[in-house]
Amino acid sequence: MGRVAFLIGNQTFREDSGLAPLQGPLNDVAALSDVLGDPELGGFDVRNFRDAASREITAAIEEELGSAGRGDLVLIAYAGHGKLDRNGRLCLATADTRATALQATSIPARQLREIVENSDCDAVVLLLDCCFSGVMANTRGDVDGQLSTLQEASGFYILTASSAIQTAGEAEAVADGGAVMGRFTNSIVEGIRSGVADHDKDGEIKLRDLVQHVQSTIRHQTPQFLAARASGDPLISRSPSTNARLPDDVIEGLTAETALTRIGAAWRLGRLARSEDSARAARAREWIIKRLHGEDGERDHLVRETLEEALRVARELPDWKEGQSDLPDFGENVDPFNITGVWDCNDGGTYYVRNLGSEVWWFGHGIHPHQSFANVAYGQIEGEGNTRVLRLKWADVPGGTTNIYGRLALHLNFAIQFNRVTHMSLASEHTGNFGGSLWTWSHKWESHEKTQPATDKDQE
Repeated sequence: MGRVAFLIGNQTFREDSGLAPLQGPLNDVAALSDVLGDPELGGFDVRNFRDAASREITAAIEEELGSAGRGDLVLIAYAGHGKLDRNGRLCLATADTRATALQATSIPARQLREIVENSDCDAVVLLLDCCFSGVMANTRGDVDGQLSTLQEASGFYILTASSAIQTAGEAEAVADGGAVMGRFTNSIVEGIRSGVADHDKDGEIKLRDLVQHVQSTIRHQTPQFLAARASGDPLISRSPSTNARLPDDVIEGLTAETALTRIGAAWRLGRLARSEDSARAARAREWIIKRLHGEDGERDHLVRETLEEALRVARELPDWKEGQSDLPDFGENVDPFNITGVWDCNDGGTYYVRNLGSEVWWFGHGIHPHQSFANVAYGQIEGEGNTRVLRLKWADVPGGTTNIYGRLALHLNFAIQFNRVTHMSLASEHTGNFGGSLWTWSHKWESHEKTQPATDKDQE
């Protein structure tokens, strides 16, 4: 089922309802439908009920909730009159409501609760934009108490326009174009449409973002939020104020049938995770984590390696901006596993590395207040694909205060985002008490022409 929104607006009532006509509810429904039904924003399957009868509305809600399951989200928005019957039970008025048969010709709050209780859906959001000025005299109940009974149903979130003693202030809210709307609904619509309700700028407007927004923007009303037996924070809409939406082909590619397609999608996701747009980057990292640790997460080890590398690089290089990398361009014809270059190590040293074929030489040195070192090493790169290890023999040389030697095995950590090795990490195989454990690629080696020894032909 996914995401379904029931938008109910009643502004015309029977003469024997005891209720005055309203101007805004149908405008409320239209405006909510625009933002919640927009696939780029709310993404809800919207069901509109304009001046509809109570049985038509409740039957549709019950049928939908009856087929809903865990992970689905049902949103119910009501704009109209709220009224208590003589026993103090809250009812939402509809087109067929009669004062003499209120329970049978309206939407009783207790009926909504019972429908939710009988559903497997674990997230139902109720937005109430109605005042309670229609409360009948000599009732034996109160609105706050009635609203509190709704949250007894597990997974039921309720956000109301006002407290029990306030009116909802319909006439004071005029939307763009001059349409009269409830202040509460207008605040929700504008918060979503403008993105202002996205307080943490993560590209998503969740329910508690919306609660914070309406509570901070509506004047002369006190919106109430109730969620005693509901945990979590349902996503109401994406935010249009940022570029947080990720390309559809990337998301679709993550679940493609072929692993190669998924690797390509993971590679692009890694680049997005380092976008200069912090909201888009955060969204991309969320998707990486979801693919790694979600219930339907990635199983193929090569795709997982790509995702893990994307997440690690995004976290370690937070200032990286796409198109502005400090990493130099080696060109398309350079071996991505050639580690020739200058490397910074977490032992405080700098290592100058030369790689010819599978053979590797280095010189490393570091200067510290109480101890300095200088060492040389020789070894070879072993392995295939993205899993390669550098095995070295090393020894300290004059120039430092230490005089030890041993063996090292380093994992070459290939970054698919940069198409080269960017880190070398110490494997379990090592002797001699070597001080470093992580090398980070710093600068490229001077060009081949500058480093290549002159041949006899060059000297002629």
